[in-house]
Amino acid sequence: KPLAQPVQAQAWTNIEMLLLLRKLPFWPKGRKILINGEVIDEADITPDQQGHFQRASSVFQGEDARKAVERDAAPGRFFIFACRGCPWAHRAILMRHLKGLEDAVPLSTTEGWWPFSRGMPAVATGGWRLDQPLPPATIAAAPDLKLYAEALPFYLWRLYTATDPKYTGRVTVPILWDSHTGKVRLNDSADVIRVLNSPAFSSLSCREHAAPDLYPSCLREEIELVNE
Repeated sequence: KPLAQPVQAQAWTNIEMLLLLRKLPFWPKGRKILINGEVIDEADITPDQQGHFQRASSVFQGEDARKAVERDAAPGRFFIFACRGCPWAHRAILMRHLKGLEDAVPLSTTEGWWPFSRGMPAVATGGWRLDQPLPPATIAAAPDLKLYAEALPFYLWRLYTATDPKYTGRVTVPILWDSHTGKVRLNDSADVIRVLNSPAFSSLSCREHAAPDLYPSCLREEIELVNE
């Protein structure tokens, strides 16, 4: 018991410090969003007339987008950018592993939402950022990104502006990135896991006995209810 007291006291000190820092005018407000290609804090978005903040939907999503990705399935073409600490992105990481796609679909992970490894937390700078250099094969079709590939931190909002210089929307993970076109193809976690579960991607599995179909027709209605 006596050994636990200093730890508890230190924990309270850290909490008090964070509460104090949040009162500073330059303290970060939250996730990043792009407006016409410019990075701003999501909390700075003007609410609607009723005072409610309107959370934007993922932009790169939908059945047509999924089918297009499945038609283009090929080993090493698509990359996943995700954060292990984000529950939505984490399910894409799990699906990739369950389906045995570690070789066919490379993965790059971001730092957590609250890293101080470079002086300031991620939320105070440019949002999601990689915890390792960007693989060169990732940006072969996006020459504008080569300037930033070897530098850390690499912020994922650059993938969105490489796809559309005037992109307006949230900077989210997971991202399914197409290295052949140099564009974001999907950024909705539900769509990403459905694509990874599809026959087109399942055929790329490096395992003899990968996971079965995890989106069976007999359970889809129930799965959709849970997703909602």
